[in-house]
Amino acid sequence: METTLTESQIREQLRMNTGTTQYFHHPFFKNINYTDGIRDLYQKCESLWLVIDILAVLTTKFINKEFITIYLHKKKEEDSCYITFHGYDGNEIYQQQYAITDFPLNDYTENERHYPALKLYYASRVLYLPSEH
Repeated sequence: METTLTESQIREQLRMNTGTTQYFHHPFFKNINYTDGIRDLYQKCESLWLVIDILAVLTTKFINKEFITIYLHKKKEEDSCYITFHGYDGNEIYQQQYAITDFPLNDYTENERHYPALKLYYASRVLYLPSEH
């Protein structure tokens, strides 16, 4: 049985993912790979649902896009969240809402700067964490 990690412990452990040793794919989305870091994310956050949803959006709408930045926004005091997909130019190209979630990471402020709960990258048909860039 895995010990429950705090939000700051999860963030710190995810930052340790630099590069990847192997690529994975979900059986339903074999045309997109993801890294060790993404696997670590869904295991630590118990959020395979999130990765599946992101892969579904990427497969159906953006499979051939060069580069996409994905943000998950969640306020600590709320049970809802939303994900935004941004093109290479930084403009939002898609948004998906979730009325209820138990995702453990929240938007946060550091050095007077606001950050989303989660940021991911998609390039060359690979989904990965910023620390793996």
